[in-house]
Amino acid sequence: MRDKVNDPARIELMKESIENINQFLKGTYSCDSFISDKILCHAVIYNLQCIGESVYKLSKDFRKSHTDMDWDAILRCVSTISAIFLVLICGVKQASAQNIKPEFSISGIVGFVKSASLTAGISFNDTRVATIGIGTLSQYQDSQPATEHDRIFFLGYRRYFGKATVSVYNDLRFGLAYCYKSDTQNSDLLKKGQTDFYFSWCPGVRFKLYKGLSFTLGPCFEYGGLGFHVGLTLARF
Repeated sequence: MRDKVNDPARIELMKESIENINQFLKGTYSCDSFISDKILCHAVIYNLQCIGESVYKLSKDFRKSHTDMDWDAILRCVSTISAIFLVLICGVKQASAQNIKPEFSISGIVGFVKSASLTAGISFNDTRVATIGIGTLSQYQDSQPATEHDRIFFLGYRRYFGKATVSVYNDLRFGLAYCYKSDTQNSDLLKKGQTDFYFSWCPGVRFKLYKGLSFTLGPCFEYGGLGFHVGLTLARF
């Protein structure tokens, strides 16, 4: 939730994430050396996500009292840089026509935020997938019925760690949330017609069922709320 009480902690997290990125990148002077170090790539992207989420969750009162910072521009910058890094990590330049395969998935998330989404993607070497998707999202406030209803449009990156029947994976999404219905006057929630930065991170476990069909589940951090996600993925047909 975007409460004022946690604003100082969010600022500290942003400062710490910036310091982490500077420390991680010391001694890295080329794009090739950066992309070849997968641990470094994921560490930098994770800290960029921390910056973006912290900015997004700042209360509107804090933003209004610190107008010297263009908070929306920071969000756009962080999401763009992260998306570029994700595409590079996917190894698009090294992919060949033989190992590029389509992958489709449908998933649902329940928790403080409820959502359902459909994604289409391109799989590189069976472990990395660049995705694009759409969905619908309802945000809850103080355990009350949903008061903000959005359409979400996003780009994403899914990484499978292993090709066994049971394996873990990481799913990141960045995009836009458009509010098409609002039942609240709360200044921290979107009003009808407004847009905002959308982000979700869903680590989990994949269970291969039959041929290219898999079942996925795990925790999820989406649009400022915690939840649990389940989904079905169809690939390599």
